[in-house]
Amino acid sequence: MPTVGFGGSCYWCTEAIFRSLAGVEQVRQGWLTACGNDGPSEGVIVSYNERIIDLHTLIQIHLHTHGCTSNHALRGRYPSAVYVYSTEQGIEADACLKVLQAEFNQPVITRVLDFVAFKPSCEQIQDYYYSNPDKPFCRNRITPKLQRLLEKFSDKVDQSQKAVIEGEVGQITRGRAKMTTTKDYPLEHDTVKHEYRMELSEDTYALVTYSLEGNVLHLNYSEVPTSLRGQGVGEILMESVLTRIREEGYKILPVCGYISNYITKHEKWHDLVAD
Repeated sequence: MPTVGFGGSCYWCTEAIFRSLAGVEQVRQGWLTACGNDGPSEGVIVSYNERIIDLHTLIQIHLHTHGCTSNHALRGRYPSAVYVYSTEQGIEADACLKVLQAEFNQPVITRVLDFVAFKPSCEQIQDYYYSNPDKPFCRNRITPKLQRLLEKFSDKVDQSQKAVIEGEVGQITRGRAKMTTTKDYPLEHDTVKHEYRMELSEDTYALVTYSLEGNVLHLNYSEVPTSLRGQGVGEILMESVLTRIREEGYKILPVCGYISNYITKHEKWHDLVAD
């Protein structure tokens, strides 16, 4: 049975992608060492039935499910790579990358590397997603990636795994709909602690903190409880806080990245930003 390695993002995410595919017989997450690469890197080893899924398709899915054109700040930790076990497999992988480049507007930075060694992560975290997809990291980070996998490669996803993914996506969607249709979360402006607190349930809050300079609020930080992320709570918080700020007559400087991005995307709040 042929085997190939992949790296490019967190191995929990990469493992879940390949565990979802029909024809993939085994996925192991851990650290891969390759010729010409500095030290071991996070990744997965994939064994597959080539009568059901071929190397070209595996590489195609890999490219479309991580930032294969992005040389971001963590790329040194997560090199975008295909780890090959033979010269012939390396030639085939190189040819696949050349063909697949046509599916991307930016240059694909994924490299073909010669596999040297693999050290698996501890057994307790193997099959991280499918052992318990309700974990916060799974629901907030992995399920959205698997949803995109379904949207683009539905015919390549194993039917039993598809049922799990669709169930998780449904739970997130229902939770988001419930949150976004609930408009009576009380919002408190604590002028002593310099924060806006929105009560979600008893002793559970989402908040925005600020520093005050004249009539300008420097919005420094926003937080939604981990268990409620990905359910639309952040949007409700932003709408509630920004509405209150407008009512109170303040101007703002968004320091927090999330708040800045939210305001940039919603023109109705642009007038609140101080000159």
